[in-house]
Amino acid sequence: MRVDRFTRRAGLRAALAAGLAAPLGREAALAAAAAGAVQEQPAAGAVVGAGATVALALDRRGRRRGRRRHRALAGTPVRVLAGVGVGLATRALWPVASKEPAAVAPHREWTGLDPAPDGTGLGVVVNPGAGPGNGDDPATLLAAALPGAEIVVPDDPSDLADALHRLARS
Repeated sequence: MRVDRFTRRAGLRAALAAGLAAPLGREAALAAAAAGAVQEQPAAGAVVGAGATVALALDRRGRRRGRRRHRALAGTPVRVLAGVGVGLATRALWPVASKEPAAVAPHREWTGLDPAPDGTGLGVVVNPGAGPGNGDDPATLLAAALPGAEIVVPDDPSDLADALHRLARS
């Protein structure tokens, strides 16, 4: 069974909302989970909401038989509303995903960009402080291999960024 990303996000948002609302009570956590899930995917939210309703009904039925009947039912609507509020407030922590596909730039065809064998049109900035230091000057080697390239060697290695900007503007 393949689960799409919106169903996964609905489950994660339901878990986040239920975890945040847990201190408010079981009813609040169930309502928060349903409210959180319905934001990402209405169908998943409906399933969570139906499960929460069944769980609350079974819980109430069990408590009615016990001695804590009146206290358990008194704050339920307030807890449910608080849970829904917490579920909706998860948008502040985690924005709801857009249902629209992302815009993609059109494919571009680049023409006339074949490399020149002698390096014409190529700019190279050589960092004099880099390399193994075995005596071979990289600027000299590049100049011999690519006579048409513009090779820049900054005097100070800290001027490397300025050299890159100058070369990019030329």
